[in-house]
Amino acid sequence: MTDAAAFTFNRLDPNARAKLFHQLFHPSQLGLNVNRVCMGASDYATKVYSYCDGAEPDPELKRFSIDHDRQWILPMLREARAQNPEMFIFGSPWSPPGWMKSNGSMLGGNMQRRYMDAHAQYFVRFVQDYGKEGIPVHAVTVNNEVDTDQDGRMPACAWPQEYEVDFIRGHLGPALKAASLDTQVWMLDHNYNLWGRALASLAEPGMLEHCQGIAWHGYVGDAARVTQVQEAYPQIGMYWTEGGPDITDPNYFDPLFIEALECKLALVTCEEITGSTSKKESIKDDYKTVSEALGYFLISFVAPALPGYPLQPVDYVPGTVFLARRIVFEQVGLLDEQYFFSGEIADFCRRAKAYGHDAFVALDVLAEHDTGHAPSRLRDTLYAYYSLRNRYLFVRKHHGSETARLFAYWTGVGSQQIARSLMRGNASRARALFLALAHGLTNRYGNQNAKFL
Repeated sequence: MTDAAAFTFNRLDPNARAKLFHQLFHPSQLGLNVNRVCMGASDYATKVYSYCDGAEPDPELKRFSIDHDRQWILPMLREARAQNPEMFIFGSPWSPPGWMKSNGSMLGGNMQRRYMDAHAQYFVRFVQDYGKEGIPVHAVTVNNEVDTDQDGRMPACAWPQEYEVDFIRGHLGPALKAASLDTQVWMLDHNYNLWGRALASLAEPGMLEHCQGIAWHGYVGDAARVTQVQEAYPQIGMYWTEGGPDITDPNYFDPLFIEALECKLALVTCEEITGSTSKKESIKDDYKTVSEALGYFLISFVAPALPGYPLQPVDYVPGTVFLARRIVFEQVGLLDEQYFFSGEIADFCRRAKAYGHDAFVALDVLAEHDTGHAPSRLRDTLYAYYSLRNRYLFVRKHHGSETARLFAYWTGVGSQQIARSLMRGNASRARALFLALAHGLTNRYGNQNAKFL
């Protein structure tokens, strides 16, 4: 039950969902009786989150909370268990909280040994708090796909073999036992080709006491190797927890797969260049203090289709080119047509933030922008008008008690711009700015091109 799946189920009509869940989970129907729960964000989530978010370390887990799951995940699990009370539920984190990791982020990186005790308690709290919500957790895996950090493109964490062994036998297993929890610990949660690692790990002293199973993925390697591991350690359970086409298959990256991958992009806007001139440096410098920049704007963590692009969190990104996932518009709504010319994407980003979606920027990608054939003087006039006027709309919508102060500020800025335009003999721009002040203060928005044509 991923965050995204729970969100989708939650949007169904209750009667339709009840019918679907009966078909999926009831023993008289399909009878699905194993449910994998993501402990925090996965690559199928509405945003990047853990149960102990925050930049500062919190080894005592004072910030720990499963409140995020109470909105969609826990209610959907309860409905599923109502159809099949014997459902086996196991939890898998895609990443520990960012502050536990070497890179300070849930995207990529690896675990730090000094936080292993805290992470073990993180598991304990998860199992306990889920239990209080009526959802028993029968097993946990150390991490989804311990042998990759996904190049920082998604929630992931590399666990070297010695780290995983140390964590299971020295921290997680003892912590669950001390809390009187009978939740099983499964190792690996990765591909068949790591069968040798599995054998070597289980041979380490203390592992058989605290590890009860191995979770396998079927993307790489020979499934027959599982039998070899089972024969060596018959007391250890073998569980297939994830799989799909072999990623080493030369036909893996077919057009349909590429299309599906691209659909993970939530919202993208590119650096703008006109002809041979780039606005990159001037824009970056001008807006640095307010966290504005042109580049990639991604909702949540969704950057798996963009390997290699460094991401920097920002408040919002202005831009003229973007792609968006349907789910974003379903939550946030469409662009506000009152802006008409500029500011609508900044407004969209601000509204998306209210739904828990974060914005990021990458300055490595450029897109050519054809400015059309309108006279440059007319373009400058329109830009002067809309860019100033629309700030008043943005302030009205998003700044509440600060509205009066910000109106005074932008009125002062606009007045300065009018005086500067008159001194330079640009009467048309001065008029446009005057109208921008008048319309912004009197709440007149939308298409006003007729006043300048």
